[in-house]
Order: sequence, then C-alpha cells, then structure tokens
Amino acid sequence: MLPTDFSWEAYDDIIKFFKLIQDMVNIKAQQAYPASMRDKIFQIVSSSCYRESCDMLSITGLVCKFTDIREIKRLFSSWNFRNFNWSKPTNIDVPELSLQERIALSRHLPLGEESKPNVLCDCLGYCIDDNKIMTRKKLKLYADFYRYYPLFAKIDF
Repeated sequence: MLPTDFSWEAYDDIIKFFKLIQDMVNIKAQQAYPASMRDKIFQIVSSSCYRESCDMLSITGLVCKFTDIREIKRLFSSWNFRNFNWSKPTNIDVPELSLQERIALSRHLPLGEESKPNVLCDCLGYCIDDNKIMTRKKLKLYADFYRYYPLFAKIDF
C-alpha cells in the first residue's frame, strides 16, 4: 500500500506524513472497486490537515463514473480549497483570536490576495505569533478561512 518511492526520511514533518497517508488512501481507493465497477473512481475533492486535540487529516471526495469527472471538477472549480489531483493537503492553522481581535480584523476583510497579511498585521499592531513572518502567515490563513468558518473561538466547558 505504500508508494513505490517510500522512505521514512522523506516524511519528517506532519504535512509530509499526511501526504503519505493521503497517497495510501488513493492507492487503496483505486484497488477497492470490483471488476463490475471498473468504470468508477474515487474523485478527491479536498484534503486538509488541522490540529484539534491531536493532528487530523480530512479527505473529502466522491465515487463517480470516469465520464463525470470533468463535471465534478467544474462544479467545485471556484472553491479555493479544492484538491483534484491528490496534491499536498491544505494546512488549516488558524490563530486563536479574541473577540476584539476578530472585530478589528473583520473591518478589513475581504482583502486582495497580495495585501491580506500585511494589512491585517498592521491592523493589529502587534504579533500574534513568535515573529512577524509567522504572524503574517497565520493572519493570511485567518483571512482565507474566515468566510467558511465565520467564528473562531476556544470554548472551555
């Protein structure tokens, strides 16, 4: 089930490791169909990794006929987080922000692709991570995902 070019040294971080697992799912998905279903395929639509209480990988797709793949890709073509080719999973590493921070950032969203991290970093006036580079990276992810997950909050019960 492992890819033919497998070596443990190549999987030294979690994203690479999740890509390996994703490749293994792809291999098994291709092998899973009986002869009577050889005109079908598992078409991946998205994959993402994130951290909840542990590292998680989520793969979304559907079983379809080979002849329907073009239409499926068309239907999902405007979705920014699509992954039709089993490429590296999208890393969702959105920062935990206070309500005040979210309100301040929301005044500036949506932004153009190039200006997102800089404008948001300037808006806060301080780093939310170890340094400015990491802060910009996290704020770009927040800007990318805020439309899909409008409220990020850590809730303790």
